[in-house]
Amino acid sequence: VVPQLCGVSHFNQTPEISWRVAFREVLKLCEMKPTVESKHRLKKWCELGQGKYAHLVQKGALDAIEYYEQHKDDKSALMLSYELDWLKDKFKSTS
Repeated sequence: VVPQLCGVSHFNQTPEISWRVAFREVLKLCEMKPTVESKHRLKKWCELGQGKYAHLVQKGALDAIEYYEQHKDDKSALMLSYELDWLKDKFKSTS
């Protein structure tokens, strides 16, 4: 790890994008082998942060954990997170 900032991601531009980014990132963290770092990152995604749409970022993370627990043995269900239309519908159904 090199402590050098090389870029900043501004994903909290709209309600949908805020939720979607958190949902997808947390699904990926749930799928990977747990490490100290991945557990820390997962914890941070699930906490209420600061800034615009912070509540939707947290909601997306918590929705992802719930979705993962329901579908962890179904790869095709998990792969739906790569489909933007499916994500849009999922976001609308949770709002």
